[in-house]
Amino acid sequence: MSIISLDLYSFLRGPAFVFSLFIFAAGCLYRVRQFVRLTRKISNGYGIPADTVVDNSSILFRGRSRLQRAVTLMKLKLQRTIFGSNPVMGVVSAVFHILLFVTPIFLAAHNILADQSMGISLFSFNEHLTDTFTIIIIAIGVFFFLRRIFVPRVRMLTALSDYLVLLLVIAPFITAFVAYHQFFYYRTFLFMHMITGEIAIMAVPFTSLGHMPFFIFSRFFIGGEYNWKPGNRAW
Repeated sequence: MSIISLDLYSFLRGPAFVFSLFIFAAGCLYRVRQFVRLTRKISNGYGIPADTVVDNSSILFRGRSRLQRAVTLMKLKLQRTIFGSNPVMGVVSAVFHILLFVTPIFLAAHNILADQSMGISLFSFNEHLTDTFTIIIIAIGVFFFLRRIFVPRVRMLTALSDYLVLLLVIAPFITAFVAYHQFFYYRTFLFMHMITGEIAIMAVPFTSLGHMPFFIFSRFFIGGEYNWKPGNRAW
């Protein structure tokens, strides 16, 4: 690497990465503060508890054990989600979100850098497996992008920002894949990978990407029929 490349690499690996984490943390704290300010505490009696999709005296629950009731209730809840209305899309979406989270964390190259910088070393997937995960993430991302274009009911609900956010999500994986296999100029795509990854981290609290870390609020704290437990706050 040239001196300029080394300086840019050191900057992106050090100060820029730390800055992106700071923005992410500050943005999350701001969003949590906004959540508290824009909601009010309620008693469970005024919310829609998660366990009252049907009355416990319903014929569906009659004569069943606590475990059987829990299983039946879970099935009823799933019917009201994407897993009930479109199981295939539910599975595809779940796989995408899980791989989006675990692949960067358990990537060997990332853990080597973490070990060198902070002395933190996590379990790492082998390179073949992470390569496969990356291909799956890119493929599903492209599928989601095309779905937003060609499925009318999805296209109607899609704004330009939704396309940009989706591109921002898969850009770090595309650039990492290209850099790893050295299809083109390695250093260019390595820097693009680092830049897009850090932009994505900073964008999480301020875009629709926030649905990932703030999922807990909508499913555990806000009273509603899709809750996983009785909510104790309302907008």
